[in-house]
Amino acid sequence: MTPTKIFTSFVLILCYISFVASKEIIVDTRKEGNSKNISTEVGDTITFIVDSNPTTGFTWNIAQILMNQNHIYNVIENQFVPDPVPEEDEEMDGRGGIEKITVSIDRPGKDLLQLIHARPWMLYKIDKMDEEGYWDVEPAKAKSIDFKITAEANGDL
Repeated sequence: MTPTKIFTSFVLILCYISFVASKEIIVDTRKEGNSKNISTEVGDTITFIVDSNPTTGFTWNIAQILMNQNHIYNVIENQFVPDPVPEEDEEMDGRGGIEKITVSIDRPGKDLLQLIHARPWMLYKIDKMDEEGYWDVEPAKAKSIDFKITAEANGDL
């Protein structure tokens, strides 16, 4: 085998191990009993599913990203999925659905993730944190769902 083939094989094996070792955690906030404490590993993804209807002007945001805080995760996807339209109502505007917000865990540590449901033009009113480190969303007439994430180093590599 040539050195190029050996190197290529090694890279492919590392990519496969990294893909197999990572897992996707789904947190469906519409269901009761979701833990607000999430344990994960570097390389994993977490997808938060929330009820959403962007036609109301309200959007979901992650407070720590809006406030430019240093964090252990990055948003890799934010997707609105509309509810199915009944056949008799094909032209139905303004319907709700779900929003899927997926973050990748990029480094080990402990962090907060606060999903804020607010109108974008009201976000400037969010300027104070509580003693735990969550942002006070009351001034923006918003609601939030708060999580604590603990990420361990991935020991597979």
